[in-house]
Amino acid sequence: MNLVEVLITLCIMSILAAVALPSWHPFFNRENDAVLQNQLLRTIQYARQESEARHVQVGVCKSSNHATCSGDWADGLLVFIDDNDDGVVSDASKILSVVQEDARGGTIYLRSYPSYLSYLQFLPTGLVRSSNNGTFWYCHEAAEQPAWAMTLNQSGETRVLYPDKNGVIKDSQGKPLVC
Repeated sequence: MNLVEVLITLCIMSILAAVALPSWHPFFNRENDAVLQNQLLRTIQYARQESEARHVQVGVCKSSNHATCSGDWADGLLVFIDDNDDGVVSDASKILSVVQEDARGGTIYLRSYPSYLSYLQFLPTGLVRSSNNGTFWYCHEAAEQPAWAMTLNQSGETRVLYPDKNGVIKDSQGKPLVC
């Protein structure tokens, strides 16, 4: 094989790759969606289990710096003992788990009822504080509709929701979730 044949072969392979790679984009999105869902679900389950096992109130909050409750749900999560009942990490030694999310440009939202808090609290019984049941949802970058949602009821149970035939996901109050 001479240099010309090698260059022609490389050009053909490049063209085929350029045509084939965009068709893989939905596959990668689905895989990323599944990873984010599982991370969020495992974090919520862990917080619930720790609240029951330690007989203390445990909080879950969004965290961009992995030390305080701040930033976006897609940046990361903190699970911590919430002694002050305020959804704020009061002492670094109270942090039970740090979760690094990888939303790849997407955003995770939370709508809690009835008080629209930006954190979750699990009571020592494993139940969710009455003002913390709600819905998480994930939106790909520049998307108008969420890719999936996860509801959390007062007993601490979760359920994953996907868009209906019209591409809409509704929260537990029947309100459509939007990005």
